[in-house]
Amino acid sequence: MPEICANAALYFDPYKEMEIAETNRLLISDSELRDQLRKASFKRSKFFDWNKTALETLDVMKKIYL
Repeated sequence: MPEICANAALYFDPYKEMEIAETNRLLISDSELRDQLRKASFKRSKFFDWNKTALETLDVMKKIYL
């Protein structure tokens, strides 16, 4: 889900077995890439907050049901 992970993940076609295998091989063999993705994922996680999500969901529910 690029809209969630942005640059903090590697993407592949889930219907192409060789692409999945190559992505896994890359993650296993490239420690620099793993470190880069790890750092990017921590930065990306700061964009998400459960309290904010709950409040936004509540606002949507109010608009639908009230």
